[in-house]
Amino acid sequence: MLTGTLFALAAGLMWGLVFVVPLLLPEYPPALLSVSRYLAFGLIALPLAWLDRAGLRELSRADWTEAAKLALVGNLLYYLFLAAAIQRAGGPLPTVIIGTLPVVIAISANLRDAGRDGHLPWRQLAPSPGSRPQELQVRSIRAQGRGATRSGTSISASVRPPWCPMSRVSFPGYR
Repeated sequence: MLTGTLFALAAGLMWGLVFVVPLLLPEYPPALLSVSRYLAFGLIALPLAWLDRAGLRELSRADWTEAAKLALVGNLLYYLFLAAAIQRAGGPLPTVIIGTLPVVIAISANLRDAGRDGHLPWRQLAPSPGSRPQELQVRSIRAQGRGATRSGTSISASVRPPWCPMSRVSFPGYR
């Protein structure tokens, strides 16, 4: 349990770097940041892929094509746009927008895919959309009050559910 918790904390901290790196490296173009990020990810994943090489051999050409398309859109383009937004608008605004995505996706999926996936009762979805606006408002006020700059001190892990303890973790200097 402790090991799993530590891995989860490490993953959350590493994930939070996506909002900090574009602010720390404003002279680097977003395309370079995006490609560098996923090149590093690929190098880290190589030993894991080697361990499961038998499973990877079972994938068809269509599987690899679909994986490449998902990697391009879901990873490279997403981070390219996110890094560009952070460098141009600062940390708080893109973080707040990205922070609303889990709620928008949950509501959209419940409306759009109810016939295929089943309809989740709205009461079960209510905690996230119900508390997200207050959290985003607090984060916005805190960022404005601190004179949010390109220093990265006003960025926090805003996409975690508000009831999750990790959503209240702040970067140094942003208390």
